[in-house]
Amino acid sequence: MTVTHSAAPNSNSPCEGKDVSLDQFQWNNRLLVLFANDSTQEAYQDQMDLLKSHNDGVLERDLVIFSIFDNQCSLLGDQIISDASAREIRQRLSPASSYSIYLIGKDGGVKLKREQVLEIEELFSVIDRMPMRQREMRDGS
Repeated sequence: MTVTHSAAPNSNSPCEGKDVSLDQFQWNNRLLVLFANDSTQEAYQDQMDLLKSHNDGVLERDLVIFSIFDNQCSLLGDQIISDASAREIRQRLSPASSYSIYLIGKDGGVKLKREQVLEIEELFSVIDRMPMRQREMRDGS
């Protein structure tokens, strides 16, 4: 999945996007879930710029990126997701601040949580220490 961040803040109209669940990615992908007020929030912009500049590493680690916004339609990659899906993800992870980032492993467990921009080196290091990722690197998959 290519890293983008092109959705502009919108009005209060409902978001009629794709219905998705975190569970549908279990055992296939690691998830990076970013919570922000909207795509113009500075911490969100900085995080997405870091991810974009390391897109090959993101793809290699099977990372899927969710952007869950308070004031605009939420995204899975660059696809709009439904308000119901965004609400379900927010309820499940219960972010404590206006900017939060969660790393969810292929097993569905939360592996890392931050309330500031997450450096790519730390993100990749946490992933690369995971047993499933160790196996992937050993097996070349």
